Amino acid sequence: MGHCGYKCEFCPAHQAAKKEDPEGLAKCSVVWKQILGRNIQPEQLKCDGCYMESGRKADPNCPVRPCCRQKGFLTCAECAEYPCAHLDGRLIARLELEERIGDIIDEKVYEVYIKPLENKNRLDNLHEWHMKHNTKT
Repeated sequence: MGHCGYKCEFCPAHQAAKKEDPEGLAKCSVVWKQILGRNIQPEQLKCDGCYMESGRKADPNCPVRPCCRQKGFLTCAECAEYPCAHLDGRLIARLELEERIGDIIDEKVYEVYIKPLENKNRLDNLHEWHMKHNTKT
């Protein structure tokens, strides 16, 4: 899981980058633009994950990674300030997406392209646990 709660190992961009699959990256780019409103070119989607010191990052300007690293957190959920502005536009929940786009997301599209990034409930639950157990913050 990335600092932002995305499940990197299941992310279609991460998988396509590992396989050097340009068609997979192109499809991911199109779907994410349609559903998430993210206009990221396929060649920019090559990502090795945010825990790698060096390597490719799908969003080299992501504010979440440096914030978590500076505070010594694995994820944003450990922070007492969660959710904060660093997560603006990065918290994903299926129902909220469907409401925003005014349509139901196809189940296959959801499973492959959205579910690995669906971090809102995951981070909410982790944050609640951290706050209850007073870990880090």
